[in-house]
This record gives sequence, C-alpha cells and structure tokens, in this order.
Amino acid sequence: VLLSPAGIHTHKLPLLARWLCLADRLLGAWLTRLNFGMTVYGSILRVGAQKFAVDVWSLPGPRGLFNILLRLLFGGDTSFGDVMAKYMGPYLDSMPGICWGIVRHGHQIVRAKTFVLYDYGSEVQNLKHYGEAHPPKVSSEYGNIDIPIDVVAGRKDGVVPPENVHAQYVELRERGVEATYTEFDCGHLNFIHQPSEDFTSFLLSRLVLE
Repeated sequence: VLLSPAGIHTHKLPLLARWLCLADRLLGAWLTRLNFGMTVYGSILRVGAQKFAVDVWSLPGPRGLFNILLRLLFGGDTSFGDVMAKYMGPYLDSMPGICWGIVRHGHQIVRAKTFVLYDYGSEVQNLKHYGEAHPPKVSSEYGNIDIPIDVVAGRKDGVVPPENVHAQYVELRERGVEATYTEFDCGHLNFIHQPSEDFTSFLLSRLVLE
C-alpha cells in the first residue's frame, strides 16, 4: 500500500518546495558538498523549540497564525497545522533531520518531471553508482513488480496532490502492474496521524488479503 507516494511533482508544487528548489539552483553545488544535517542542534535550542510548540498549541492566537503559515508553505494542506504543533515535542526528542542531498534529489525529480534516481553531477560518478552516464528512471523498473499495489491519495494533500499520485498509478498500470487507485479526504500527514475511520478500514481490508 503506497500512501501519497512522492516521485512525480508536475502539479501544484507547494511554496516551501519552490523555495528549496530555488535555493538548490543558486547554492546547491556548494551546499551539497557540505551536506550538513538540517535539524535542531543542542539541548538549549531543543528545549526552546519544545516551549514554542507548547505555546503554539495551547494559545488560540499563535496556533491560528501557525496554521496559516503552514497552509501557505504546504500548498493549503491543513494536516500540518493539526499535527505539527501537537506532536512537536516527540519529534524534537527523536531529532529528525534532513541533509541537503535529499533536497537536491527532490529538485532533480521536479526538473525531470519523472521519478529518477539521484544524479551525482558527473558521468563518472553516475557510471560508478549506476553503470550508466545518467541516473535511471524508477518507472523503467516497474515491470519487475510482481505483487499488487494499492495507491492511495489524499484529496486535501498539498504536498503530493492527488493529480501527481494518479500519474504514478497510471505509470504502474502502463507497465503491467496490478494496481488500484483510491482517494480519501485526508491531508498529507493524516494518513499517519489522526487517520479517518474509512481510510483505516480500507487499509486493514487490504492488509488481510492473501
């Protein structure tokens, strides 16, 4: 079961993603060499971030402003406002992070308008990792999938809108994969946090299939 899978981003790229793509276009080569982890460093900053999360969640005014900001950044997706402040504490305790190489790969996928593997920036490096001068398309290997695939999209998803998810489903079908496509009234994070009853019932029904 693929929940709002990324890989094709030709429709409604959210504002935060557009900013990151612009930053990669201007500074990507330098930032990739550093490949630093983007996270919250140090116990003092973590405590400050947790205090901010508590204040945002407990006070109606800041929570409303935070929700508006997140909707602007994530393509109108309301699930981030519902989830991020409430679960900010556990997230900060586990310290998730992201390196610039992941951002650069996302930008490459957006430019290619299809799901491709990471481009190492030179034919020599690509030959070393892939055995070919250019990164291969993931869709070229879809024909090797020999299990049923259930593709699920969220109608309220601003990060990977249903149009992009459906495009992935079409590629799977064109490659001969046994696949289904279903949409639910969910935002991007609602598939994991605060899932709806109809989505949960659907997921359990698919998992018990032999």
